[in-house]
Amino acid sequence: MGIEYNNEYENISLEENIDIINNPSEELIKIVKLNVAILLFSAKRVSSIEEAYKMLN
Repeated sequence: MGIEYNNEYENISLEENIDIINNPSEELIKIVKLNVAILLFSAKRVSSIEEAYKMLN
């Protein structure tokens, strides 16, 4: 999956959070897709996390 996310956020403002959501990095998008893939696997909609991740791309 090749996710290399190293950012840390502590006590960010609402405006900073909105900016991150409106302008996500490629790595953040990969993390979001991984989270969705895990949810799909947990809900037994797919047979593996990898299958779900590929389906989202």
